[in-house]
Amino acid sequence: MNRSFILLLFFVILFLESCKCQNENIHCVNIDINSLHFRNTIDIKELFDSYKIIPLETQSNSLIGEVFDVKLVDDYIVLCDRRLTNSIFIFNRSGKFINEIKHQGNGPGEYVKLHGFDIDFLKKQILVHDYSLKKLIWYDFSGNWIKEKKLEHRAFYFSYNKGLYYFDRRNAILTNDLSEKYNLLVFDDSFKLIDKLSEYKPYISDYGASLSGMCPIQRVDNGKISYLSALDNNILEISGSRVVNKYCIQYNKFLKVDLFEDYNKKHIHPVKVFNDVKASGMAYNLSHVNSSKYLCLNWKEKEVDRNVWIDKENANTFFYGKIANGLNALPIGRLFFIDNTYAYFIIEDLSLVKKEILDTLNLCMDSNPVILQYKIHK
Repeated sequence: MNRSFILLLFFVILFLESCKCQNENIHCVNIDINSLHFRNTIDIKELFDSYKIIPLETQSNSLIGEVFDVKLVDDYIVLCDRRLTNSIFIFNRSGKFINEIKHQGNGPGEYVKLHGFDIDFLKKQILVHDYSLKKLIWYDFSGNWIKEKKLEHRAFYFSYNKGLYYFDRRNAILTNDLSEKYNLLVFDDSFKLIDKLSEYKPYISDYGASLSGMCPIQRVDNGKISYLSALDNNILEISGSRVVNKYCIQYNKFLKVDLFEDYNKKHIHPVKVFNDVKASGMAYNLSHVNSSKYLCLNWKEKEVDRNVWIDKENANTFFYGKIANGLNALPIGRLFFIDNTYAYFIIEDLSLVKKEILDTLNLCMDSNPVILQYKIHK
């Protein structure tokens, strides 16, 4: 064989292997939940050393039905109620009501169904996603319409971060729209498709199906994007359009829940979830919150919030179960944001709060949700 050809073949193989290694250059962490030491209950004083209660002001034009997502930006708390009011509500960090964004309709600057939102932190603009009309709409914080963009792909969730748009297509997959076999599509600021992540796999792993749940795309405090991948147990940390960390959540003791049919009734998907989680269908009430230090999973079991907290710097430090509140006797609520200093929870059902505490805060059971800001132990 010609020596030049052999050398050429050698360099081609070397190049291909290099590309392969580059593509696989992802820091993977396997988290086997059932092999770890768990406590059914942990006192909140072991996690936090102080707290602040932020009641969201209740007015006739600020009544919130069900909170789907909450985001913090500068001096504002911004949340989305997509069930009752189909609106975006803006409060300051003290809970004072600032504004409601609600533009329902089929015309320019209007949406039929508010499915989610995100914030352009640089331009101080709110991006609203309409799943029904397949479009994004931009508003300022006063609710003025700026622009809109018709989307080519139907997406269930989206997020915006540093000039990139991330669209999660899990619902299109579950409705048998397999024209695109990747779950997460990444677009640049001109809406040019630049990457596809998290390939859809039609077969379910031995560890069960779906950690999918509320708000699967989260912005991390270190500037990355965290994605709870559909129909598998992976949480991806993404920098730009490149996956840099991958957390594989493994659990071998699962509860087999009833099968459910997807929307077009053509396929049946088995559902397996955490040990004692009682759920039907996909675990839509499961949420995840990611920071540079902690990875947290949260869901409801018999109307009680359950938590898995993972210290990413020490993967053996976990706990699972209920958090007992020894600081203020308030229910914990749902975690929605965490950084290296604070953790933020929201309590929506104020009937769980003792009457004497509500009286102290001048609240009643029908008042708007309460946000709890806890300072994390150093």
